[in-house]
Amino acid sequence: MLYEGEVKWKEPDYYELHVIYQLEEPAKMTEEETTMEIKEDHTEKNDSPVKRQGPFWYLVRTGLMITVAIGILGLFIGLILLVVMKRRSRKDRS
Repeated sequence: MLYEGEVKWKEPDYYELHVIYQLEEPAKMTEEETTMEIKEDHTEKNDSPVKRQGPFWYLVRTGLMITVAIGILGLFIGLILLVVMKRRSRKDRS
């Protein structure tokens, strides 16, 4: 048998979901789980850069701070010189 024509299907306006909860027996812990001890593993390493002491590391930290300070100072001096040179070039043009 062969049918001709259009099939009309209407999309539902909403969907419903029904959930039924059932109570299950709680899982029982074994004796091994109840008597198990929690082991805290706090191994501290003394080779962290913050905790290094001694005259060598003091000199290394001081040298690093001086190098960073000189670099920042050099950047500021460079910016100041750039502004001064631009002002001079504007005065020369006018």
